[in-house]
Amino acid sequence: QMQLTKRAAAGGALALAASAALAQRVTPTTSPFSEAASVLDHVVAQGTVPWAVLLVTAPDRVLFTHAAGVEVGHVDVLRSATKIATVTAVMTLVQSGAASLDDPVSRYVPAFRADKGDIRLRHLLAMNSGLPFSWRGFSDDTPLAQAADAIAAAPLAARPGARFIYGNLGLTVAGRVAEVVSGQEWDQFFRRTLAEPLGLNFAYGPLDMGRLGGGGRTDAESYGKLLRLHLNGGLHEDRRILSQHLVQEMQRSNGSVFVNPLVQIKPHGYGMGWWFDAVDAEGQATVISNPGAWGAYPWIDLRRGYGAFLFVRKRLDEGVAIQREVQPIVERAFRPR
Repeated sequence: QMQLTKRAAAGGALALAASAALAQRVTPTTSPFSEAASVLDHVVAQGTVPWAVLLVTAPDRVLFTHAAGVEVGHVDVLRSATKIATVTAVMTLVQSGAASLDDPVSRYVPAFRADKGDIRLRHLLAMNSGLPFSWRGFSDDTPLAQAADAIAAAPLAARPGARFIYGNLGLTVAGRVAEVVSGQEWDQFFRRTLAEPLGLNFAYGPLDMGRLGGGGRTDAESYGKLLRLHLNGGLHEDRRILSQHLVQEMQRSNGSVFVNPLVQIKPHGYGMGWWFDAVDAEGQATVISNPGAWGAYPWIDLRRGYGAFLFVRKRLDEGVAIQREVQPIVERAFRPR
């Protein structure tokens, strides 16, 4: 046991050293990002969006924040940009050993039987469980226990693991799994495992039968902390939240047939919560993102080693258009590895 402890400590030291080295390599070559600030000021002045906030972060610190038409600390709805927070929280169960990605969902939600008996926790997070895009019989105000049982009555749209089907049903069930494993209601579980350790100002609210997939409410600074957690391979300051392996698992293709439902961003694949905005010759993600239907657009450039969060409140079309204008400006401030 002592040897295991020493190895774990050594691994943590190596991870911290790697993070420090990475931070040195990605120090921005230009500052401030005045051109990006001008873009935000312009789109708000022109009425494209009512307000906009941009945060850019390295693994160790925030590099740039600018707000136009609103205070920097403005809290608003993320829509699908919520998904990374939800998946990360569920992953803490795997990190602690309380659950496994390969656990059958039926172990925690007995109503998942018969043709749903082969659905695993990983399928819920990777959106290849075979569950349909939507289902009736519950609302966002329905307790997760009842919602998961209602979803268990939905006919499968595909064999578990075979096809990517974007939606919020899987995360609703994953949230119920978290409740069963932790013995806590979702909001309490999320607060204990992620919000408090990272110091997030983050809450979930009802929204179109997708509270855990789209009902997150936060500010740019809090989302920046979430991005830094993933940039740092699961480390928050000196605390291990997720292993580097689990962070990479979220960034790896789910292996199922990919059909793109978001024509605006034209992604190349999906992992667990992350879309692949760009991939290398081997199909490995180099830029990952998690945009929301109201325009919020967080992304991480894995080669340049930075994360950014564009926070707006309009539609996905406007958010994507602004992000596509801002992204190359931000990229020019970093040296690719």
